[in-house]
Amino acid sequence: MHFFCKSFLYLLFYIIRLIKASDKLPKPNTMIDKYKVIKEITGGTEGTVFLAIDDTSKYFAIKVYKKSVDIDRLFDLNKYNRSQLKHLNILLPIKYIKTADYTVSIMKYYTYDLFKYKRTFQNLTLYEIRIIMKQILDCVNFLKQKKVLHNDLKIENILINNLDIVIIDFGLACSESYPFRLVNSKITSLEKKEYPYFAPEVLNGELVSHKSDIWCCGVIFYDLICSVSFNPENRMLGSNDPECIQFYESMIHNIPSLRFDADILLLNSFFAKLYSFINCLLEYEDFQIKFGSLDYDIEKKKNRLICKQNNKIIYNFKCFCHNKNFCTYVHKYESLVRRPEIKLIYYIVTDSNGSRLIQHATIDILRILQNIYVEIECFKKK
Repeated sequence: MHFFCKSFLYLLFYIIRLIKASDKLPKPNTMIDKYKVIKEITGGTEGTVFLAIDDTSKYFAIKVYKKSVDIDRLFDLNKYNRSQLKHLNILLPIKYIKTADYTVSIMKYYTYDLFKYKRTFQNLTLYEIRIIMKQILDCVNFLKQKKVLHNDLKIENILINNLDIVIIDFGLACSESYPFRLVNSKITSLEKKEYPYFAPEVLNGELVSHKSDIWCCGVIFYDLICSVSFNPENRMLGSNDPECIQFYESMIHNIPSLRFDADILLLNSFFAKLYSFINCLLEYEDFQIKFGSLDYDIEKKKNRLICKQNNKIIYNFKCFCHNKNFCTYVHKYESLVRRPEIKLIYYIVTDSNGSRLIQHATIDILRILQNIYVEIECFKKK
């Protein structure tokens, strides 16, 4: 018996040494290509993230992958993502580096993920939560248009800087055409508690879908609103605000088909205050503003605002609140207009990416429009 125990301990020690050897991690001051490792930031299922600095004294995040990760698949996935998933709120690796000791990805460095941000600054205001959730749903809506499922949306995978967010870690992402099962259908109830971000159907062994990404958005919203982390067995939102509750319940539902898609969630009255500065353009006389405090020349013609840069039209905003029948972009949502939780704003933006409702525009475009209205008010006072 003594011999058996001793042999078992030797075997265990040998296995541990093998694991450590296969997942060698760089120490501070280690050079990987032109990047010097400073310190470890966090660990994950695929690898460990370090803070690093390059030869121009610029900071980066370096992810050192475990030996068990399928690097070839990772390279192929990144190549596809970089060509197809260009979006304001998506952070993809700048490049991959493979050395004799490490395989790493190089990314822009953010001080906080949402989890650390909330822990550092504690209670977020509803305004901040609206700004954050809009950007998350903008990204999820974009992914749906590209027929891509993220499959690992959680506050730890969202980085933030001055309320600007980016979604990271597409390691579990897949095409909508080739969904897979994230967990085995035989997973125990105890094991399910380890994955609160996974939708109920995913935990039951069903295929992932866009609706399971929407569930993740609901869990993120819960974590931003509440002082405690999401508990699938007690999902009550720690808020008495009716708008918060109905918005939350639009994402968290056991039946996937009853969860609203991201494009509809972006029309939710929860976000209405983000657009409170918008007035009907027919309330203003036609005008031109040259070289204002903005980088654009602004021209107002009837129900349109035209933004030019070097005589080239960059944005074309069009207001339809005076005549909603001409707003062709809302036909898809007309059946929802009578729902109290839906607040349609009849305002269209057109740019190099086409035309869409202002509620489906990214946060940078919304900020540009807000700055234009400030400029208009200053112009009126002159």
